[in-house]
Amino acid sequence: MDVDQTWWACTVVVYYIQAAVFVDFFIRMDMVHLPGKGVGSRRVPLLITPDIKGAMDCLVMARGICGIAATNEYFFATPSTGFINGWQAMRRVATDAGLEKAYLIQSTRMRKYMATVTQVT
Repeated sequence: MDVDQTWWACTVVVYYIQAAVFVDFFIRMDMVHLPGKGVGSRRVPLLITPDIKGAMDCLVMARGICGIAATNEYFFATPSTGFINGWQAMRRVATDAGLEKAYLIQSTRMRKYMATVTQVT
């Protein structure tokens, strides 16, 4: 597994974008397509910022140190052949934090909240 341009499906094609602000935005980003998340098994694009790409590179380099087998294809892998379940991880952190309504911390609610608070006007 390698986190570089050749591993990713494609980069955003910039020459179709008219507004200069969007051109700069997409030049700085990379994009990966995630399988199986879209409607009808369509691949879903995910924009990756340069700082996140650096963090992803660190995780990939640390796989061997953490005992992750080279055959484990998952990005958030465990030393067994599995992966870290995001829902279970969020639930555990919310519960361990002693939140009164830990059940309200869910990825769907967090995604909707982030979409609301980060709207560009």
